[in-house]
Amino acid sequence: MAGIIQNKILIIDDDMDVCRTLKSNLSEEGYATSYALNGWEGIRKLKTENYDLVLLDLKLPDLYGTEVLKKIRSFNKDVIIII
Repeated sequence: MAGIIQNKILIIDDDMDVCRTLKSNLSEEGYATSYALNGWEGIRKLKTENYDLVLLDLKLPDLYGTEVLKKIRSFNKDVIIII
């Protein structure tokens, strides 16, 4: 559908089943959704694309969720983040 702006959501979670389920459910509701399986991947995606919302897991294999939050806030103060 041309002209319709989708809200973009990034899921940062190391559990592939959680990512797939959330992506599927949110996509059905019309959201453009992608995911990252660790904190650094999520940070890279946020530096290269604009997202409206981040769903952030607290326990990640490489960084704790609060560390990811601080790093994101150092370059993006506008995105909404839910831990």
